[in-house]
Amino acid sequence: MLDRLYAVALCPSSMLRFCIFCSLILILVGCPRKGEEELRKGNAYFATKNYEKAAVAYEAASSANPRSARGPEARGNVAFEQGNFRLAETWYRKALKANPRHVTSRHKLALTLATMERFDDAIAELKKSVEVAADNPYALSMMGGLYRKQGKLQEAVNMQLRALDVDDSYHAARYALGNLLVDTGKLQDAERQFEILMTREQTALSEYGYARLSAKRGDVKKTAFYLNSIVMRGVHQPKRILDDPVFKPLWTEKQMNMLRTRLSTATSTSS
Repeated sequence: MLDRLYAVALCPSSMLRFCIFCSLILILVGCPRKGEEELRKGNAYFATKNYEKAAVAYEAASSANPRSARGPEARGNVAFEQGNFRLAETWYRKALKANPRHVTSRHKLALTLATMERFDDAIAELKKSVEVAADNPYALSMMGGLYRKQGKLQEAVNMQLRALDVDDSYHAARYALGNLLVDTGKLQDAERQFEILMTREQTALSEYGYARLSAKRGDVKKTAFYLNSIVMRGVHQPKRILDDPVFKPLWTEKQMNMLRTRLSTATSTSS
């Protein structure tokens, strides 16, 4: 190997290429990428929820390597965790300006826009993500969730089906599809989706789905059974569960409050 490199070096026509080759080796092996140390510090601060110092480190990383999406994406994460969604949007857009094909930043931008209830803008970003990575079920499923929020239930169903076409094991899409089928009155189809989740050991998801399905069928006993089961697992809080409109027709407000109390007691006892 050394003999071959020496021969190349002695050839004047190859001298420039040899120098470039050696420079690249030095860059890749001996020189850290710009901003790496700042990113490392930022990650350590972020892990301990020291967001102020994390923000300073990530901004330094972004300045050190403006062609990388990693620094601004990380700075956007800090803003999101702090609840400053407009600032998070700004940094995620900076990340995408540095690298328009950075799918993770695109997804986080979409999540930020959705959090601000800018659903059309979020869907537009997710469509761009699918153009770059059509085999990622996350963007398709998230689009389905946003269509559901907009009341576009058939579009939502179609997106969850597309996500499952890409990855049949993507449980979030199957769970969302099952709930959409409950909402549209296709109860047998919904039950099939929850059965699949149960066979794949997604117990908490399937039980919540079964609770909604039972409520839609007017089966008070089964609904209460599944609600109690998922609360005992500590997966959901009683108030959040019972705020779901699907449960309201089953009980009077007084009965609902009694159920909240009973489920809350079960939660504290199991923890």
